[in-house]
This record gives sequence, C-alpha cells and structure tokens, in this order.
Amino acid sequence: MNMTIEQFYKKQGPFTRMRRDKHKLLDCKEHMLKYKNMNDFFANSTKYPYVLWAVLRKNVLTEKESITFACWCIRQEWVWDLLEDERSKNVVVMAEKYVEGAITKKELTPVITTAKIRVDEVYDIFKSSLLIAPYKLYAITATACIIKQLHYMADATALATNSSSEADAFHKVQVEYLREHFTPNFEA
Repeated sequence: MNMTIEQFYKKQGPFTRMRRDKHKLLDCKEHMLKYKNMNDFFANSTKYPYVLWAVLRKNVLTEKESITFACWCIRQEWVWDLLEDERSKNVVVMAEKYVEGAITKKELTPVITTAKIRVDEVYDIFKSSLLIAPYKLYAITATACIIKQLHYMADATALATNSSSEADAFHKVQVEYLREHFTPNFEA
C-alpha cells in the first residue's frame, strides 16, 4: 500500500516547523498534494525541508537508519570541525558503533547523556555572553539529538552552516543522501 498524502497528514499532523504561519502550513500541504502518494513525494519533491519533515517523523526510518543519518549529517566537515569538545564527537563515534552492533544501547545511553549536558553548558554560556556563534551552537546541539528529535538534528546541522543559502543547499544534500541510502516506511 502506498500511503496517500492525506493519510500521512492525518497520522502525523501538520508540518510542525511552520505551525505559527498558517499560510505556509497550507502551502506545505498544498505542495505535498501535488504527488500521487508519500513514496512519489519522497522520490520527486524539491521542497527539501518538507521531505525531511516527512522522512524524519517517528518510525518512518528504523532507529538504526535514523542514527546512521544523524551521524552522517554531523560528520560533514562544516559541522564536525565545529565540535571542539571530545564529548560531542564521542557521541557520534559511539552511535556508529551501536549501529554496527559493536556496543549495546545500554552502553550508548550514558554517552548521549553526557552530550546533552555539554549542550546545556554551551547554551548557558551562549545565553550569558554571546561568545559562541549561533552556528557553532547548532553543531553542538545536533550531537545530542542523535537518538531523539531527529528532525531537529537535521535542521541543526543545516543551520551550522554560515548562511541560509548554505543551509538550503545542505537540506538538498541531506535529502539526496536519504534517497540514496534508505527506503522510508511511511505507513509505520
């Protein structure tokens, strides 16, 4: 069965990134309705943030596919190079080991907790002194989102670039990677 756009919308709710602007919300759905079904939308849409929103909903990718995608995003040089703290990089390394079966989820959990602590530390510094560039904060935040809130991680890694045009280009690269490596299960 190929899930229709209407069925997916009913199941997943509206495009949450644009909740405040009802006109843009309608544009998202209107754009999606141009496609026969979710598989057609995934394969052919060039509205890359919309595609990311759909693919990164809960259970559309398996947990290990989600983690693989998150790690790939963070390993892009403009994100990876911003991670100066080893705790942030260690999350990615350990998550990759989990996907490969080299460690268990139980062994991965404390590493993720440590990275979340790092995000909180960096955010507190950022709020109080504005010493950290926002794109650096996005890069660090992305590491803490490897398991949960994957859609935020996709945006965070794109926003770690220096401009909105670079972020748009990275969204395109992210979707191309997803299309090449995964077959989303929109019906899950």
